[in-house]
Amino acid sequence: AVLLQLGPFIRVTGLNGEAQEGVLLPLLVRLGDDKNWRIRHVILHLMPQLSAELGPNAFWKHFSSIVEKRASDACALVREDWVKVMAQIASTPGYGQPWAEETLLAPVLALVDEKSYLMRAVVLQFTVGLAGMLSATILETKLLPAALEMAGDRVPNLRIMAVRALCAVTPFVAAAMTREKILPKLHELLSDADVDVKFEADAALESDNLKAFS
Repeated sequence: AVLLQLGPFIRVTGLNGEAQEGVLLPLLVRLGDDKNWRIRHVILHLMPQLSAELGPNAFWKHFSSIVEKRASDACALVREDWVKVMAQIASTPGYGQPWAEETLLAPVLALVDEKSYLMRAVVLQFTVGLAGMLSATILETKLLPAALEMAGDRVPNLRIMAVRALCAVTPFVAAAMTREKILPKLHELLSDADVDVKFEADAALESDNLKAFS
């Protein structure tokens, strides 16, 4: 209950005072790495407020380690919400595309070759959540290749998520990339052994993002 009051407290006091700099910020950093996932989750959801209060440089100085670690958190809810929170921060004035690409891509791309499909899934969730905030170059050279590869993964749930990622990037990549890479993969998945994958591929092809290419 006390942790839930941190947000209102920060709104009232700000983060520029000596006490906040010397006590509150180090405390938040420690709590952000707590063994209890619920505490990590609460601190994660303070990040948009902290980023707005501190600005990009100070925010990254204090919380870079926490931001990077939560991408591969042991708790699925924390990993899922990490993507949502990072999208919020990236849309905050002063952050945007340069910040997202310079700071978030490295911890995300580090998960591409993880043995656990649950960790690899973060790459796809990130692609869906931030596709509109990243450059076409990054999408085409980093995230799209990962999604195409995972579309052939042995785990059906990962293939489903890959379909969603392929659909999400379509408005932001070159039309040739869609025709040559995305459409063939989605058509291939229409014959997938898993009925849910087939359904997802069909829904993607019928979506507004891809209808123009049919």
